[in-house]
Amino acid sequence: MLIKDNLSKFKQIFFLLVFFSLVGWLVLFLVEREMKNNLKSLLTTTLNSNVETLKIWLEKELKNVRFWAQEPRVRKLVLDLNEKIAEGEYSKGNLLRTQELKKLRSLLGPVNRNFKHTGFVILDKNGLQIAALLKEPVGQSDLIHRSGFVKKALEGETVFSLPFKGEVPLPDVSGVFHEEWPTMFVASPIINDDKEIIAVLTFRMRPELDFTRVMEINRPGNSGETYAFDPQGTLLSNSRFTEQLVATGLLPDKPPYHSMLNISIRDPGGNLLDGYRPEIPREKQSLTLMAQSATSGVSGINVDGYNDYRGVPVVGVWVWLPQYGFGVTSELDKNEALKPYIILRNTVLFLLIGWILLSCIALIFRFHEIQMEAKQIAAEKALEKTEMDMRIVIKEMADGLVKINEEGMVTLFNASAERIFGYTSLEIVGRHVSVLIPESKITEYTKYLDAFLASTPAHSFGNCLELMAKNKNGNEFPLEISVSEVHLDGERMFTGICRDITERKAMEKDIQKYTNDLESSNRELEEFAHIISHDLKEPLRGINNFSKFLLEDYIDVLDKNGKSMLQSLIKLSTRLDNLIGNLLNYSEVSRLSYHNDKVDINEVVEEVLESLQPVIDEKNVEIRKINEMPRIVCDRVRTGQIFQNLISNSMKYNDSENPVIEIGCKGIGENPKFQGSNGAKLSMDAKSSCVFFVRDNGIGIAKKHQDIIFNMFKRLHGQNKHGGGTGAGLAFVKKIVERHHGKVWVESIVGEGSTFFFTLQGEPDNVTI
Repeated sequence: MLIKDNLSKFKQIFFLLVFFSLVGWLVLFLVEREMKNNLKSLLTTTLNSNVETLKIWLEKELKNVRFWAQEPRVRKLVLDLNEKIAEGEYSKGNLLRTQELKKLRSLLGPVNRNFKHTGFVILDKNGLQIAALLKEPVGQSDLIHRSGFVKKALEGETVFSLPFKGEVPLPDVSGVFHEEWPTMFVASPIINDDKEIIAVLTFRMRPELDFTRVMEINRPGNSGETYAFDPQGTLLSNSRFTEQLVATGLLPDKPPYHSMLNISIRDPGGNLLDGYRPEIPREKQSLTLMAQSATSGVSGINVDGYNDYRGVPVVGVWVWLPQYGFGVTSELDKNEALKPYIILRNTVLFLLIGWILLSCIALIFRFHEIQMEAKQIAAEKALEKTEMDMRIVIKEMADGLVKINEEGMVTLFNASAERIFGYTSLEIVGRHVSVLIPESKITEYTKYLDAFLASTPAHSFGNCLELMAKNKNGNEFPLEISVSEVHLDGERMFTGICRDITERKAMEKDIQKYTNDLESSNRELEEFAHIISHDLKEPLRGINNFSKFLLEDYIDVLDKNGKSMLQSLIKLSTRLDNLIGNLLNYSEVSRLSYHNDKVDINEVVEEVLESLQPVIDEKNVEIRKINEMPRIVCDRVRTGQIFQNLISNSMKYNDSENPVIEIGCKGIGENPKFQGSNGAKLSMDAKSSCVFFVRDNGIGIAKKHQDIIFNMFKRLHGQNKHGGGTGAGLAFVKKIVERHHGKVWVESIVGEGSTFFFTLQGEPDNVTI
């Protein structure tokens, strides 16, 4: 009942939490919506103000250039200059020396200074720059190709250009000239009395001054900026964040620092100010959300947030001005724009979480007593279940369980103990444990048991002590027992886990008998090997020698047939002698002990190559050591036999004009698993740090034969082909490798060569395997 009451209160508190959470969310939603509406109004007002100021400034500049293009003195001087050019006086030097240019500079120079322009440029109908305040532009024809504003002016319009990089070195406000300095123009046609366009007057403005300053008149907040951009998304006015752009690498770290025309309004994908560095090059990054919309001709506003060209989340409003051919945007860092909302949100969340925590703490204290009571009930039930489980386990366990007290009286005797000793639990519980001890051992065991019981703390018989026990019928049998001490309710008790090992003892006797028989068989095998070595090889030598004597002493008497048979007899006896010798050697490889030590495999290979040097020279074989080989634990002599057999075979089965043999090893770090062509997979461990190999460019081995070549006396070719032999070499190699707990295999392609791999998993130093 108490639990039900508290569950009801839990539900009430839960519904209150849900209610207050919903109220908090609704308040935050309404505040956020109102704040975003105010933000839209602020951004729109800022943008409209800057755009209107920009239009006023442009109209002022257009009106000024239109006035001077219609001024009679200017028209007269330009007309005279055109006539001189028509007469052929159009070289740069000639133009610079004309009185008309001097008068134009005298007339228009003060106008440029008054408007803070860089200067003026006058172009004829063909785009030739026939006059300018600066010396460099005179005589050139670059401007007509740099921007479309000249062509529009030649068609009768008074226009301005977007900012672009200057065609000639231009001065900054300090008078220092720079290459590719930002410039922009206002232009108006010059018309003669016949209403014909004879030239274009242009005033070169400084976009880093007035154009940029117009954008800076009204900025939202501490992080807001208004800037202009062209249809390709290139910044047309200077950024407010020049230092940040230099720090993030978007601008070069050397003066002058100009973001105008040098920054593409692209989203890097993360905040560069926080250390984010994109993997995609700048030119392949997408335009920002704002730039994508505006350059498509769509004006818009976004107060949810998007990344600007620094990767900083901002809110903004933008407009595309089709009559001018560029866009303008006002943006503000999102963190600053929504700062009041964020503070309010965090405050509400803090209060809500605090209230939830306080409620939870109150609930914890409220239900502490109930939880303790529930735990006590659960513990009592668990204890009852544990006791029941223990009774079942003790009753059903395969080993016998005998428990005694300090007096040696049996207090517990499970079903398996009943089966082992033949007593029922009722018959043995309450009696002294000595009833289970043979009479011949009772004095010895009683003394030991008394010492065991008297010790403080008691010492153990040890793990799995073997002793003789007695069953109810009085029969003795071997028993394995382990005794441990426990304390229960202040009483000292001892438990013994016991097992009848009669069958195991019988098996051990059988195993010992088999072991003795095997050792005897091995001794007989060794004796037999010695008999073969002496009794069989001696007659063979006699047959071989007598055949040679007959062939030498009776060569004139024997016919061709007789000579041939004697020669065959010599070869056969020699071959049989070699086979018997190889068989004995193979027996020794399998039977004799190996003596392991730390061995430098490089030294072993050098010794083998030195012993084979005459054959190497004779066959003109190139030996290549691919890499340095490690020191490993192995039998030095047997390891040398491995390399000697593999290198000898590589030379023997090689008919290449330029025989090559490569020797080396592959580290485990390079390839933790190696798989031979026979499908054998090896997983290396700490004992085998590398796989050794011997590679040749010889005749190769067909895939179907790559398993059987390691069998004893197995040759794939005729008896006398490739130098003859018994076919025992690779069998020796396999046996030696296996005695080192390693693996050997071959990978080969017929006609291209073979590679023999092997591992040596040596044991620690000075261990005989």
